[in-house]
Amino acid sequence: MKKSNLIFSVLLLAFLTLFTMVSCSDDDPIPIVDIELNSKELTLTEKGTSGIINVLKGNGAYSVTSSDKKIATASIITDKETQKTTISVTPVSAGTATITLVDAADKKSEITVLVKTPDVAIEKSLVNLLIDEVATVKILAGSSEYEISVNNSNATAEIVGMDIKITGKVLGESEVTLTDLKTKKTAVITVKITPAPELTLDKEKVEFILTQTGTVTVLTGTAPYVLTDKYTWSKAESTYKIVNKEGQEDVNGNIIVFDSTKPASDSYVITDAKSKEIDLDVKVFKALSVSETALEIPKGKSVEITLEGKIDAIEVSSTNSDAATAEIKDEYGSSSRTVIIKTAQVGSAELTFTDGVTTQKVTVTVISPSQLAIFNDDVEVNTTTVYELGSLGLVLQGGIGEYNVTFSKENILTFDEIQQSPLDDSKYHLKLNRNFSVRKGGDVVVTVSRKDDATDSKSFTVKYKTLISAAIKINGVDVIQKETSEYGMATPYFTANQEKSYDVYVALGTTVDFEILNNTNNNCTLDASGYGSDRAEITGDATKFSVKTVKSGNYYLSIVKGNPDDKNKEQVLLITVRIQ
Repeated sequence: MKKSNLIFSVLLLAFLTLFTMVSCSDDDPIPIVDIELNSKELTLTEKGTSGIINVLKGNGAYSVTSSDKKIATASIITDKETQKTTISVTPVSAGTATITLVDAADKKSEITVLVKTPDVAIEKSLVNLLIDEVATVKILAGSSEYEISVNNSNATAEIVGMDIKITGKVLGESEVTLTDLKTKKTAVITVKITPAPELTLDKEKVEFILTQTGTVTVLTGTAPYVLTDKYTWSKAESTYKIVNKEGQEDVNGNIIVFDSTKPASDSYVITDAKSKEIDLDVKVFKALSVSETALEIPKGKSVEITLEGKIDAIEVSSTNSDAATAEIKDEYGSSSRTVIIKTAQVGSAELTFTDGVTTQKVTVTVISPSQLAIFNDDVEVNTTTVYELGSLGLVLQGGIGEYNVTFSKENILTFDEIQQSPLDDSKYHLKLNRNFSVRKGGDVVVTVSRKDDATDSKSFTVKYKTLISAAIKINGVDVIQKETSEYGMATPYFTANQEKSYDVYVALGTTVDFEILNNTNNNCTLDASGYGSDRAEITGDATKFSVKTVKSGNYYLSIVKGNPDDKNKEQVLLITVRIQ
């Protein structure tokens, strides 16, 4: 008995040792498992979205087949990151198919796929039509085998591809029924055939100015729209285009935009696709403008101006109605209107005229000035020409009206003109002329007054200098001084170009005698040492001297104050003897 137990113990130990060695080997085989899926049935819609089956267990290296690829197809999808495997099943047409999955261990699993025909579906179930108008309703889902029917003769319908074309025939209602021949499912479209709408616009007339465009919107009607001249003998001056809401030209648009290059008064007839008509008047005006944009009006006076571009009621406002107001004279049907502007007190105002339709504005600035002001009370004439007096630095404020200019002495000064300052529109310069036949200096009181109000006046004194003159004899014959220069071929003659300059024209060999008059400068001397000094011989002093010409050309001599050699000497008179 003991011997038997010993043998059993030895055999048991050997078996355990062998089992342990086999279990610890690296070459142990991976156990084979059955394929496990999350579902073995899948219901899909014909030509719809694919279905997904998850592979939960299996032995890898999967392949998949379909029992009928005309009903459904399948493919294996393996996620590279998670290594999870799925089966994508794509429905093709209605029916039943079996998808078989096989793995590396030749294990299999089957999936039953049912592909159903979708319920019939359409784009919309209500259509509004005019007679002879066609509407299109898209078929969204179904078996692709359909039948169409209409319950009465108010409308007709046909299937074109995946569209239902419905045509209105008679006023009233109809029902169009689409039947799926495979599923026997139906979809119903209610059709309402209504009368063509009347042609209506958002305004009765279009009015605009040349710098803008005018628009009218068709509220109801049937596009496209056509515009024709209402009167065959009067062709429209304006032009137009038909656009959509985005502003793009469109024959089926409902917005008409008018333009013009000149004022116009046109009459159109608008006709829609259903022969509905409506009249439309289009008027194009000049831009709003005024004949004067700045006025200076004495207190209590009025001025008339013209307002152009009447479109509708023109409103006027004043920034200072105490200073200036405006009254518009209404002229029915005219694009030119008279405006009376009045001033009540000293001050300024801006009058703004606003068009009642386009809201365009124009402004007139009105100044009612204070009394006439002259800022230069006394003026000394320091630099003049012999035959005209340049613009004196006199500034008048407060008037562009007419003035009277009077003088305390006659034949000294004469009135030339009043000029507006180029730098300041509110100020003006007075220009006077001097009679240079009067050589002796003196002064004149000048009075400037308004012609319409003599009490509004101002006086100032002009002090004019004594002008140096010369008594001239040529070959012993006196030369008669004239008011203007003599220009001719005959010699001798002379010109007095400026206050300090004389030109004498003589023939070669002539002797000219000079006697200087009205020279109030003392200690004067003669200087003929400059260019051309060899062309004549001179004798005498700064008061009385003679020049004998010996060469042709210009001979220059100066009467200077002080020493002729002094660089700072002052030239009193320049005489040029032009020897011909």
